[in-house]
Amino acid sequence: MKNFKINWCIAIAVVVAALITGSCGGGGAGESSGAAVTGNIASSNVDINYSATTNTVVGNQWAFMSGYKLADQYGLYVGLGVTGGLPGTRVSANGQIDSSGNLWLFGGSGYGASGFDGALNDLWRYDTKNQVWTWLNGSSIVNSLGVYTVGSINYPGGRHSAASWIGSDGKLWVLGGLGYAESQNGYLNDLWRYDTKTNIWTWVGGSKGVNQVGVYGTKGVSDSKNIPGGREGGVSWMGTDGKLWLFGGYGYATNSSGTITKGSLNDLWQYDPSSNKWVWVSGSSMVNQSGNYGSKGTPSSGNVPGARYDATSWIDASGNLWAFGGTGFASGVTGLLNDLWKFDIAAKQWTWVSGANVINQSGNYGTQGISSVNNMPGSRSGSVAVVESSGLILLFGGNGIATNNQGYLNDVWQYEIATKQWTWVGGSSSINQAGVDKEPYTFSSGNLPGGRSGMVSWIDKSSHLWLFGGNGYDSGSPGTFGVLGDLWQYIPPSVSTNESNTWTWMSGSDGVNESGIYGVQGVSSPANVPGSREGMATWSDKKNNKLWLFGGTGCDIKSGSSTLSDLWQYNLTTGQWTWMSGSAYNGQLPSYGTKGVPSSTNIPGNREFAGSWMDSNSGKLWLFGGYQWANGGQYKNDLWQYDLSTGYWTWISGSLGNDESGVFGIQGVPASTNMPGSRRGMLTWVDKSGKLWLFGGYTNDGNYGDNVGYFNDLWRYDSATNQWTWMKGANYHNQSGVYGTKGVADAANTPAARENAVGWVDKSGNLWLFGGHNFFDCPDCYGGEAFYGDLWKYDTGINKWTWMSGPSTPSSESGVYGTMGVPAADNMPATRIGAAAWVDESGDLWMFAGDSYAAFGYNDAGQYVNDLWKYNINSGWWAWMGGTKLYSQRGIYGTQGIPGLNNLPGGRQSMAYWVDNDGMFWLFGGHGVSATDYGNLNDLWKYVPPSAN
Repeated sequence: MKNFKINWCIAIAVVVAALITGSCGGGGAGESSGAAVTGNIASSNVDINYSATTNTVVGNQWAFMSGYKLADQYGLYVGLGVTGGLPGTRVSANGQIDSSGNLWLFGGSGYGASGFDGALNDLWRYDTKNQVWTWLNGSSIVNSLGVYTVGSINYPGGRHSAASWIGSDGKLWVLGGLGYAESQNGYLNDLWRYDTKTNIWTWVGGSKGVNQVGVYGTKGVSDSKNIPGGREGGVSWMGTDGKLWLFGGYGYATNSSGTITKGSLNDLWQYDPSSNKWVWVSGSSMVNQSGNYGSKGTPSSGNVPGARYDATSWIDASGNLWAFGGTGFASGVTGLLNDLWKFDIAAKQWTWVSGANVINQSGNYGTQGISSVNNMPGSRSGSVAVVESSGLILLFGGNGIATNNQGYLNDVWQYEIATKQWTWVGGSSSINQAGVDKEPYTFSSGNLPGGRSGMVSWIDKSSHLWLFGGNGYDSGSPGTFGVLGDLWQYIPPSVSTNESNTWTWMSGSDGVNESGIYGVQGVSSPANVPGSREGMATWSDKKNNKLWLFGGTGCDIKSGSSTLSDLWQYNLTTGQWTWMSGSAYNGQLPSYGTKGVPSSTNIPGNREFAGSWMDSNSGKLWLFGGYQWANGGQYKNDLWQYDLSTGYWTWISGSLGNDESGVFGIQGVPASTNMPGSRRGMLTWVDKSGKLWLFGGYTNDGNYGDNVGYFNDLWRYDSATNQWTWMKGANYHNQSGVYGTKGVADAANTPAARENAVGWVDKSGNLWLFGGHNFFDCPDCYGGEAFYGDLWKYDTGINKWTWMSGPSTPSSESGVYGTMGVPAADNMPATRIGAAAWVDESGDLWMFAGDSYAAFGYNDAGQYVNDLWKYNINSGWWAWMGGTKLYSQRGIYGTQGIPGLNNLPGGRQSMAYWVDNDGMFWLFGGHGVSATDYGNLNDLWKYVPPSAN
């Protein structure tokens, strides 16, 4: 999958260089595992918005997402169409999921806005992306009558245990249930359609009275007069051909004496929305019929499940209809069922697939996680089932029999159609278990919904099960029985490990100051790994699926800690590092050779915080400038090119000397004599035409003797002509910014001189810049260091800067985080330097970590953050997407190579980062916090963004 379109490689944002303290070669600790509400709502028991990472990868884990942690709570109705409310607790409601992943909830039996419970007709939508509920239609009070007139004011009356569907056009369908018609309550058979775009209900068919007997007509023949009778607890399927299917329930028909009566049903119906006609397909037109099982596994036209209600249903990839359990008749006796049936639409035949043909069977759980022909869920009613993308069926809970006793269940089962085997994969084999929410808003193997029945379920595109409400046990201590309103998300054991919004520790150490393992130059090995370091140059070779890394300051092959010259390649396919060029020891001097002539002996030499570009046309790597700690400390302005096909470096331009002043020429005019001055910590990018760009940085400029200088000059390099052009900014150091009007481009606008900023390139090839620092613009700041939190955009087409957001002066303000995952106008990352950045498929900007004033202030002992942010280019709003609000948080590594719900790189700055062909974000090293200590890091991480889901 390709979720990002990246055509650039921005240089690593940098920090004020400092020699690494401590020795290399084993400094790590080794591998480790890494609104006010009224009524009976207690504020500590309600969570309207889920405020944590929403998608993880470790299977068989639950997360409490939203809602009420205690039973029997009122709804919170903040206004029709207004986000931020909350459905009251309820049982036997209806739920569907639309193509955008939104969860829809209708009706049920429970609590509205007051202290009375009853039949509900409120319609809610839950936005899984922004984690908010919205009340869209229906009443906030219980037992509302239906409105059947023609027009936009129609809506169904309050009801529970209705059948429901969602069509390919996104329209919702509801049939019957037990509740309120036009003037009275009873068993309903009215058919309704809801248009999600217009927010209008339409009464399509059936009666506006109650307790209607079905009109069956001739089996197999559709007729406009046909209609299922009033019922509750029937099961429903949306066929692959767009037709609606309905089976059984409890309602009105005739008995064997011909008397109209209530009872369990086993009639199977099909409805065609295009013709508005029903057809009676299978089963009986009378109540309380026993099942005709035939031979297990053998389809037959004589087979038919017994009458039942509150069964569970799903549809497989072949379009076959499946039904499991319920309360009803097996072979002449009524009770709880655990028989599994399949209906072949083409052949119009039922097959008894598994389970018993008698009632009230105990479950055979076997060993958790191990499938067996002997495994079988116990008899139950009111459970839910969904189909994963892999074809496995997930079954959860219900009111039934576990190993011996009857009660409310929270066991999770998987059924594999091919092997016809059940596997108990999670939850308890005991009844009446209270809910457990050990880690609020976090996926955890310790979390578990309480035992329940009559809940609503959804399955999303990631094969995650969503669960809401029901009758059962809440998450109190001890759990209390009642009507529930908690929203949970479950990741099945079979879900792919390439899940979104999670980190994976891929290689390297979870300690600090580790020596490199170089192996043989040019030969990959699973043992190879670069030493711990910061300030590296990087490139993404998307064509060959490789990541490249050069130099930085850190640990060489033994115990040396200084600037490095080694070039490394990481193969995303094999997961192995290869040492490609340069020395395994720190301090190697450059070997320039002849300008413009490639050679196997050429080498840029040791340096940190150099600029880098990836030439998308030639596939060559470009390297500019940087700083050498070794050999006395020197700033560079040499430009190099590395040919992937030959493995040779070429010195292209610039000086082989040190601390060179820039030759600016005339602004906007290219010239062969033009050349940026020596520097480190600049931003670099490639525009859509393949030209290389450079902004700012820091140098000990020769024009100013021993005075240091920060720059805001902007340069463009044309590799075809080998000429630099000074495009914007000053040709001297330490210039303050000119901000102009926020959001308005102006030729006079320019960011203040700085280094260590973070940058992005949008789909138009424009540069976005955030943060950075200098030591001249804020003498009153902490230590005299000016930290920036401003966001800028440079438009290459018009050669103008635009101040987009953030303060117009250096600031020591903490970040404004808001609610995790929710963008807001007031949200703002704290000022920072040395962060990592990438652009997603939607063009939004992502930023991770850095050295920062975090949410709770700057601390001299370490200011490394690990917060993750996203900036929406269209809205201009930031959203805090993950990580912590605190500084200097230790890394949580988990198991190497395995995504984990709690995995998170520690706070750090000046790391290497890349984006691969699949839009995954990769992170290596930097200076910060490992699992145990401060220092230089060499851990490699992979992050899968939410949009990869």
